[in-house]
Amino acid sequence: MVMVGSYGLYEMAALPKPRGDGIGPAFYPALLSAILICLSSILLVKLFVSIRKATPQRAVPPRGIHTYGQVFVLLLSTLLYGMLLETIGFPLLTILLVGGLAYMLDPSFLYRKLAFSLVFTIAAWLIFELFLGLPLPLGLLRIII
Repeated sequence: MVMVGSYGLYEMAALPKPRGDGIGPAFYPALLSAILICLSSILLVKLFVSIRKATPQRAVPPRGIHTYGQVFVLLLSTLLYGMLLETIGFPLLTILLVGGLAYMLDPSFLYRKLAFSLVFTIAAWLIFELFLGLPLPLGLLRIII
C-alpha cells in the first residue's frame, strides 16, 4: 500500500496546478495518497514490532497460501475490474466484484451477499450519475438502455 500511495502521489504531480492560492484537482487525491502512505507505514512498523516480540507461547500465526491467495484474488479481481469496466460496464461488473468479494470473505448467506451487491451498485450508480453528474460506463447494457 505504501507503493500504491507513492504511485498516486507521482501521478498527482502531472495534474494541472491551480492559479493563485486555490486548491487544484490534485489536492484531494494527493491527500488520500499521503494518508494511505502514513497508515500503511504504521501497519508495517506494527507488523515488524509484533514479529520481533513474538515468543514461542505467543507466536505469530502462520501465513499460508489461503491468506495470500485471498489477497491475490482481491488484487487480480480489482485489476480485471479496471480493465473490463468500459467493455462490460459499471453495473454488471460492480455486482460481480462486490458480490464475489463479499462471498470470498464469508461464504454463508449467499442471498444476502447478492442483495448487498445489488443495493451497493444501485446506490453507487445514483450517487455518481444523479448527484455528482459523473457518467459511468454502461458497457453491455448500453444496447438495452
